[in-house]
Amino acid sequence: MKNITAQQAKDMIIFVIENNVVEQTNLWDHVAASAKEVCSPRGIMYEMFVEEEENPVFMEDVIEGKKWALKEWKVNGHAKIVELFDTEEEADTEWFSLHEANDFATDDQRNTSYWSTREEAEKELAEILSYDND
Repeated sequence: MKNITAQQAKDMIIFVIENNVVEQTNLWDHVAASAKEVCSPRGIMYEMFVEEEENPVFMEDVIEGKKWALKEWKVNGHAKIVELFDTEEEADTEWFSLHEANDFATDDQRNTSYWSTREEAEKELAEILSYDND
């Protein structure tokens, strides 16, 4: 999934097989389901997250104005800025790219397969079910 923006991922309808049922979702939610979650001072959150910052301190420099920060929770309960962006869309796109390449691509706890059409997913499900009955 090279060069896909966060908005494109949110808009892209896909079909997945969950508990032997074809479900409709979007690519953003499907990838996000593999993102690592942690206990933070704010409750359960993704380990990496995006939020707006006013005059953020990054690499020991104060960056004037509002920026969108890609942050990561650290074990001490503090969030560290990983990278700064001018827009929320840019930050979300980087968040998506990182999770797709790391968490999603290596997720061995669930089926991460997906299809572009319901028909393709239903055909795959039929094959799975017929294989299970053999």
